[in-house]
Amino acid sequence: MTSTEQFQAFRQEVRESFWGQVRWRTQHALEQMLDADSEQQMAEYLGLARYERMEEPEERVDSRNGFYERDYVTPLGAIRLRVRRTRKRSFLPRGIATLQRRAPEIAELIRQAFLQGISTRAVGRVVALLTDEPVSA
Repeated sequence: MTSTEQFQAFRQEVRESFWGQVRWRTQHALEQMLDADSEQQMAEYLGLARYERMEEPEERVDSRNGFYERDYVTPLGAIRLRVRRTRKRSFLPRGIATLQRRAPEIAELIRQAFLQGISTRAVGRVVALLTDEPVSA
């Protein structure tokens, strides 16, 4: 390998590393923004900030009930978000409600494989090969 080829390979590696870092940082910022927005909407719904108590417990609309984690697909890639829960009703913030659980291309792949007669378990394995993410039957 000549020095020019080595330089080109090095340059390509640096470029990929740089854009990979930019993408990761952008995904991380999006996760933080959606998480903060979710917390803000929860506080507005309950009328209380986190760890804040009401003076009259009888007036309470609802109460927090932890969170669960869910993966969502964005144009930047898949991100994992903490979705807050309440005791009396399901609570899904507006920012998260607009996201999809998987990319439209993957959903189409699943539909086409199923229509071709591939078993449900086999479809999950095929999708896992392509996305490196397990898909349940």
